[in-house]
Amino acid sequence: MFLVLPFVVHGSITDFELDDVIEHGIDIDLRNPTYIDGTLSTDEGGIITAPNIRIQARCINYTRDETQETICAEGDLIVEFGEYVFVGQSLDFDVQEGRGTIINGRTSVEPWFFAGDTIELCTDQSIIIHNGFITTSPCCQPDWAISSKETTLKCRRYLSAKNVKFQVLDVPFFWLPKFSADLKMIFDSPIRFGFRFGGRQGPRLKMIYEVFSWYNIKTFLRFEYRLNRGPGLGFITHYRSPDKRQHLEMINYFARDSSISDPDERYRYRFQGLYFQTLNCDRTLVKASWDKLSDKDMPEDYSDETLKIEEAGRTELLIRHQEPSWIANLATRLQINGFQTVKQELPAVEFRFHPYAIARTGVVSETLVRAGFLDYDYATDLRNVHDYSSTRFELRQNFYRPFCLGPIHVTPEAGIQAMYYGNSPEKDAQDLFIGLFSVQANTHVYRFFGDKKHVLEPYLNYSYYTFPSNSPDDHFIFDIEDGWYYLNTLRVGLNNNVYFKSCDSGCIHRYLNFDLYSYAFIDTETIPETFQKVYCKTTFNFYNDLKHTVTTAWNVQENQLDHFNYRIDWTASANFAIATEFRHRGAYDWRKADHHNFVLDSYRSVEELRYSALSDRRDTLLLHTFYRFHPYWAIDFQIRHGWNREFEPSYTEYQTDIITNLGSAWNLKLSYQHKEDDHRIAFYLSLSAKKPNRKSCCGPPCIEF
Repeated sequence: MFLVLPFVVHGSITDFELDDVIEHGIDIDLRNPTYIDGTLSTDEGGIITAPNIRIQARCINYTRDETQETICAEGDLIVEFGEYVFVGQSLDFDVQEGRGTIINGRTSVEPWFFAGDTIELCTDQSIIIHNGFITTSPCCQPDWAISSKETTLKCRRYLSAKNVKFQVLDVPFFWLPKFSADLKMIFDSPIRFGFRFGGRQGPRLKMIYEVFSWYNIKTFLRFEYRLNRGPGLGFITHYRSPDKRQHLEMINYFARDSSISDPDERYRYRFQGLYFQTLNCDRTLVKASWDKLSDKDMPEDYSDETLKIEEAGRTELLIRHQEPSWIANLATRLQINGFQTVKQELPAVEFRFHPYAIARTGVVSETLVRAGFLDYDYATDLRNVHDYSSTRFELRQNFYRPFCLGPIHVTPEAGIQAMYYGNSPEKDAQDLFIGLFSVQANTHVYRFFGDKKHVLEPYLNYSYYTFPSNSPDDHFIFDIEDGWYYLNTLRVGLNNNVYFKSCDSGCIHRYLNFDLYSYAFIDTETIPETFQKVYCKTTFNFYNDLKHTVTTAWNVQENQLDHFNYRIDWTASANFAIATEFRHRGAYDWRKADHHNFVLDSYRSVEELRYSALSDRRDTLLLHTFYRFHPYWAIDFQIRHGWNREFEPSYTEYQTDIITNLGSAWNLKLSYQHKEDDHRIAFYLSLSAKKPNRKSCCGPPCIEF
């Protein structure tokens, strides 16, 4: 024990008492203390440090006798209790039990502030606040607060409160009987308000509030009210297991509303979910997703804060298991929305062997086996189409062998594709066999120019598919995997790369990538020109903050551009960034999932494809820019303009967002959206904060979400 002299003692204090205090780990530093009948006190300031607590105040009384050991402090009070720091009017603390009470106390857990008439300090390092509030406003009279009769805070993170009121400027906004939350919820915008007016659907008020957050479970309440229609209510749930191997997201929403395409609709809903889990030391993956909607416009109306076109998600179950020598997949996909066209898998199984070398030949074998029942269901609003279904069995066997002929790397590959369909357009079983052969060859040469390196990589890829045993018209086409036909192509290209090594960091950067190539079609009736198209893809980054990307193709047969896409990304500073892109697609650039799959081109003539839905000529200009012109003000602008469409008029859609911080972690966004069929003005208010740089946690229960 250390006492700052001079001091006056009335009564007596023995050496045994002094030693006993030291043994209990209590340090006392008081200015001009007095000792009367077991109580050491001062009114000139001092500090007492005991296990898990440090007390600093102007008036301190330390009492120790056979029945009690207490500390009373008031005036300029500062208390450090575990990882908390309090200020308050007075403190009563029982040293033996490790608990105490602060009158009119305050504390904070970034970015939250707490205050209460009394704050209990508990032995388990938790605190209980009576008649108090929590807020992000640092003012003595906060502009908003969550007040309650009793609030418990554990581990500086997990909060539980009873009789809760949400107040703005001391005016109660709404009430909850009980409230539990993870304080880190503020980093996920736990409170959001929105008001939209204008547009064809009329004014709408929206509120999203996190009603429950505990450990790894979060539940948001979404309430909406459309002045022209009625209310909407939904719940959004998020869960992630502590080991990050299990994840669940759900949306359950129901509203009295109507869509733009169906103004007579009375009720709308969305039930969406995503679940995945890994098992068996991450060797087994289970993934499920579903999205049940009242109408096709619901995804975009539910998420309407951007120009992004939302679509309905898939409803499917996927199970994947992986072993060192094989991989197995089980897939089940369903159509639960009548407006969707879906290839149902009821179910489909896939088994794939890990590639292995055959003896000492160096030949690598790959085997794939698939089996399933497929049911192709068209959307109910499509006419002149008919659903079809069939069992399908598939075997794919490939062999390849890499060679090095000096500086040239050559990889020939040969294989067979065998398929069996239990049903066909003629209502009988059909089988399909096709042989596959390909050769890949490439090499590279390079030269240094100071700190730069130029690499040239000439290459060629030759692919030959034999005529199938059955024409594509003789069996059902469920997806691209069924589209096999004769193909004889040669891709010849030259890939250029320029690299630069930074002297400061030692990192290697790629300044330029320029890939020029073309396809030669050999003995193909539907493609009269041997070299029908010439392709080019270029990316250059001459500056770290400026990137250019160009992809284009020239149609030799039609003597015109097939497509031309040019994109610029420029991050000028932390306050300004812009991205702009021009896209051109000609009438002979077919809309295909894989632009370098030419089976369709080999089977159908150019005239057939030109006057089908695969031909869609158009030009599009996209622009997205962000500018922060003040530390608390920013503007976000995006626009898309389309023209030169053959059967549709030009269009212009744009959105402007003004974003600002109102203080106390409240953010406001003013948005104006102009679309082809609608335009509206909206206000979005949210409570959110940036994550602090440091992490604080008092033990294993604190788990990062």
